[in-house]
Amino acid sequence: MDKKRAMTSPDTTLDNPEATEPALATDSLRFVLVDDEVQFIETFAKLLHHQGHEVNVFYSGSAALQFLAKQPQAIDVLVTDFAMPQMDGLSLIQRIRALGVNAMIAVMTGFAQEGDEAKFLHAGVDFVLIKPIRVGQLLAKLAERRQVGI
Repeated sequence: MDKKRAMTSPDTTLDNPEATEPALATDSLRFVLVDDEVQFIETFAKLLHHQGHEVNVFYSGSAALQFLAKQPQAIDVLVTDFAMPQMDGLSLIQRIRALGVNAMIAVMTGFAQEGDEAKFLHAGVDFVLIKPIRVGQLLAKLAERRQVGI
């Protein structure tokens, strides 16, 4: 499913307990989220959007790559799953970095193995998040990275 959807209005009917997490003091960021788990990534996108961020959602690496090839400077943060069919997160990141995308990049994984984090960092990933993740966890990592000027 190579679908893309942009969040354009806040969802005030979130029944996910994460929606009650306090918003962190961060600027509004432009996110691209990539995951083939549609329900998970849609919920995650709603929570980010609810906190004032612009979010574009893609269900495949190839769809995200097509979007970023046309607008490589259109995002601040890429969050991608590692294990996806056809193009995994690592391949997506390598191709995005080759396009000159200078966004912060986080990889989400539920299947990390020894040595994976070093492989991700070498490919240009800023940090790795182990699923299940919370929006507050992602925003805290981003704020931490921005404070130290990374």
